[in-house]
Amino acid sequence: MKRARALSVVAVLVVLAGCSHGGTGGTGTSGGGGFPASIYPPPASFPGWGSAAGCASLGGVQPVPHSAAQDSLRVLSQWGRISKVRDFHLSDRAEWPLVKENWAHRPRPAHLVQLRPDDVVQGPGTSSAYAELVRTNCGAQILARSWWVAVCPGPYSTRTHCTLGTAPALTAQYLLLDRRGHWLVWFSSP
Repeated sequence: MKRARALSVVAVLVVLAGCSHGGTGGTGTSGGGGFPASIYPPPASFPGWGSAAGCASLGGVQPVPHSAAQDSLRVLSQWGRISKVRDFHLSDRAEWPLVKENWAHRPRPAHLVQLRPDDVVQGPGTSSAYAELVRTNCGAQILARSWWVAVCPGPYSTRTHCTLGTAPALTAQYLLLDRRGHWLVWFSSP
């Protein structure tokens, strides 16, 4: 009888331990489910700026490296195209509310693309059309450590006429950061 009761207590503790990792809607949490806190810390804040997304934490964020242009294209070639879980891995936790929203409206993955430098406009985060919004709500430091990419919808080989100047409403804007060698989307619009 004592052994059965002890096993029941252990089973309850195991279940409760699993439940204590809540807060990310089944995506795993910092430290669990493949989302270590060193790469995916909690967001710095959620300002009232009209977006469900928040501001990325500066924890572990590296200065923008020389490889930013190439690294950002590798991430954005997969972004929104494989799965919700893949997008969680490719994004900072500040962006996770939008990842959930986007995949709730997308029944299946999109076709994969290989973005090339000619397919995008990119540069330091301070070059983004959203630079002042981000600076005001999230701070100058996170903006200075961000890389900006503007992408028109694909397929890219047939949409060369889509540019920031000719089709600004069709252009998606992203800010990415390098946290300990992991490139993550932390801001996107639309």
